[in-house]
Amino acid sequence: QAVFLSIFSEAVVSTQSTGDTGTAIDCEMKKTGDMYEITIKPTDPGKHALNIMWDGKHIPGSPAYFTVKGPAPARLCYILSGADHIKCSKGAISFRCTTKEAGKGELTAIGVDPFGKQFECEITEEPDLTYAVAFKPEVPGVHNVDVKYNGLSINGSPALIDIKSLPQGDEGGISLELISCRDTTAGSGGTETQVQQKATITLPIPSKDHKGLTVTCKGPDGSDINCQLGQGTDAGINILFEPKSGGKHTLTVLLNGENYPGTPVDVEVQGL
Repeated sequence: QAVFLSIFSEAVVSTQSTGDTGTAIDCEMKKTGDMYEITIKPTDPGKHALNIMWDGKHIPGSPAYFTVKGPAPARLCYILSGADHIKCSKGAISFRCTTKEAGKGELTAIGVDPFGKQFECEITEEPDLTYAVAFKPEVPGVHNVDVKYNGLSINGSPALIDIKSLPQGDEGGISLELISCRDTTAGSGGTETQVQQKATITLPIPSKDHKGLTVTCKGPDGSDINCQLGQGTDAGINILFEPKSGGKHTLTVLLNGENYPGTPVDVEVQGL
C-alpha cells in the first residue's frame, strides 16, 4: 500500500495509477482541508506511475513514479478448477485453491449467498500450500466466495457456486445436489465445471434385515448406475446413487441374492 500527500488550493482532482504492465490500479482519495491523501493498493511488484490531474491537467510532479517491492502478488495464487477440486460432504461445499507459486501468506474467504447475506468460510491447509475452502449453504442459488491472499483477490476469485438444491439429510426421501462452479482463472474462458453428487433415498427396511443386503440401480436408458448402501437405522436404510441424467431410475434391493419385498423401486430424478 502506497500513500501520497498532495496540497491543492481548490479541487477538481482525479487520480489514476498504472502498474508495470500498464493496467489501471484503483486509487482512493481522501480530502482533509487543503490536503489530499491518495492511497494505492498495487497488485504486482515493479515500476508504477501515479497520475494526479487538476481540471484535466497534470499537476507539478505528476506523474509520480514509484517502485513496488515485497511479497509475491495474489495473481500467483489461484482457485483450482475441475471436478476433482469441488466436493459436497455432510451438507458442506468445498473447493480448493493454491498459493504454491506465491508462498505462504494470509488467506481469507468471505461468501455471499443469493440474498446478499454474508457467510463464514472455513479454510483448511492441505499439503503443498493447497487449501480447502468450505461452507454450508442455507439456501439454493448462486453463492459468491471471494478468496483473498494478503488482502487481494486471487485468480479465479470470486468463485461462483450454483447450489441447485439442498440435501434433505435426516428427513429421508430423495436428496439431489447438483453443483456448478464457474472457473474464472486466467485463460479458462469462463469454463463452467459441473459436479454431480450422490442422490439419496431412504427405504423403510428394518435393521434386522440390513445384513446381507445389496443394491443395484438402472438409469432411464437401462444403463448401470453407481450405487451403494448408506447408513442404516432402526427406521430404514439409505441408498446412495449417482444419476447422470433426469428421468426414472430403478433401484433393486436384494437380500441374500433375492429381491427384497417392495422392490424394485422407481425413483424420478428431476433437475438434471
